[in-house]
Amino acid sequence: RYLMERYRNQTGSKSPSSPDIDQTPEEARTAIEARAMRQVQATLLLEKISELENIQVSDKDVQERIDQLVRAAGEKATTLRDIYSRPDARDDLHAQLLSERTLAFLLERAIVKEVDPPPVKVDEGGKNS
Repeated sequence: RYLMERYRNQTGSKSPSSPDIDQTPEEARTAIEARAMRQVQATLLLEKISELENIQVSDKDVQERIDQLVRAAGEKATTLRDIYSRPDARDDLHAQLLSERTLAFLLERAIVKEVDPPPVKVDEGGKNS
């Protein structure tokens, strides 16, 4: 459901029955399911890497991030502090920090090789194919 809403927002579509002018609802659902599958796979991969590499986030790290967010929130600081007093919100922030640290770990060790992008084919109607 979240991904469907996000997809509609990105494509500018308001109707669940026509998420994209060029896509049927079934095509949109298939695209969203594929995106969801990739997101789940990426999350599981990051979790496994953080486990294997012993990348951790402490309660202190979570509290420090909450404090940073609260300082930056201005008038909404109290609301933000209330949100992060809930265990589920703290758990979500913990998972986010762990993902960030794992991605940073991977980027530090990445070997980047620049390549030319493949040529884009355009059909007679001017659409990418």
